[in-house]
Amino acid sequence: MEDMLYELAVCKDLQETGILRTVVLADGTNVTLVGGNHASKASALFAETIVFSVQPSALVLELCSERAGVLIQGNGHRQSRAKSWMNPDEPEWLRRQYATYADETRRAFRAFMKYSKPACRLLVFADMKASVVEHDIENMQERRDANLAANIYRTARLGHKKIVAVLGANHLDGVARELESMQGTKPEHGLYISASGCEILRERQKKLAKKVSVKRWRQKDTLPNRDRDELKRRLRVLCNPEKIWNSLGKHALEPGS
Repeated sequence: MEDMLYELAVCKDLQETGILRTVVLADGTNVTLVGGNHASKASALFAETIVFSVQPSALVLELCSERAGVLIQGNGHRQSRAKSWMNPDEPEWLRRQYATYADETRRAFRAFMKYSKPACRLLVFADMKASVVEHDIENMQERRDANLAANIYRTARLGHKKIVAVLGANHLDGVARELESMQGTKPEHGLYISASGCEILRERQKKLAKKVSVKRWRQKDTLPNRDRDELKRRLRVLCNPEKIWNSLGKHALEPGS
């Protein structure tokens, strides 16, 4: 019951902020902006549904190359950091966010791989790099909005006429404004992943599911120390952003490349 009430509250909040926008660029490109709550299962399902409905040739995500592991590590390998689920003194973000964090990116990607045409797929990590944002996170909103919009605009210039961008709901207004006034500003940061790169990411997800099965991961505390350490090592390796970047190689390019 608590979960249901929480999800209903999240959906109501998102509806009030406006979780879906369509922006038509000057060249006729349709950009669907999907806003969500990074801790909400309902938001993740909504993002997946929109990708299925639109079937875009390009999917833009609020991720960066330094957070590539978020796309690989599924919810089955996450767990709440809260000591007690029902303890009212536990902050809401601590009780819920980590276990489902950014699931909208994974579900949108899964739908993208299933319903888009392989030959023309483009996946874009459109956010500022985490290491830059963390230096001044409280004053980064406008800069991040501009960077997200610039990557969407650049994606359109690459010939993609149907684009879905999955973002936090707090970015929708700023990104929509930037797109409506965009004059070809270049993004500061971004990562453009080709169709073959998307396949590499999907295979890495499958490899994680095989080498660190959810069932075994949940039983890790009952395993001998050696086995538990090996599971953790495999998880770190498969979700390590630098190793993901290396595995992509020429299949992923930054804006300046």
